[in-house]
Amino acid sequence: MKILSLIVVTGLILYIKNIYFLAVILVIFISGLLFFKKRRELFSRLRAFFSIGLLIFISQLIFFPSHSLQAKMIFSAIIFLKLLDVSIAVLFFVATTSAYEIADSLWFLPKFYKMAVMMTFYLIPVIFKEAHEITEIQASKGFKKNGFNFFPVVIPLLHRVFLRTRALSETLVSRGFIA
Repeated sequence: MKILSLIVVTGLILYIKNIYFLAVILVIFISGLLFFKKRRELFSRLRAFFSIGLLIFISQLIFFPSHSLQAKMIFSAIIFLKLLDVSIAVLFFVATTSAYEIADSLWFLPKFYKMAVMMTFYLIPVIFKEAHEITEIQASKGFKKNGFNFFPVVIPLLHRVFLRTRALSETLVSRGFIA
């Protein structure tokens, strides 16, 4: 039932074109985040979505030269708000639903795809934890964060994630799950 409501809410958000209605939905979702026990973790994840949304907003302003500035601003704001609304809806879903419930709700998929969904939900928090550890390690070494220079975090993060997924795939193969 939760996954069906997520699909309906996401579909409605993507269908809406009114900037004020999207902003109201965003305010309602953000106020709903205040009632979660893990709200600090959710807000830190939301910060990442906010920066991606801001980048999309700026790129929309730059890459539509044929439209007026006002039309570009409104279109960019609508895309930005849709991205944040859908992201928060998914965060609500993931925060209130266990990975087992999500996999169980995908009963119609083959076993291999359900495992892929489970591994994705396993790796997402791991990636955030690894990114936090890498930034702490680099801060202890005296690295100062300058603007949008994310390579000192992304390169070690990708290395760690690839090592972890390789070990996970070797485990699955050794237990006979994947041929």
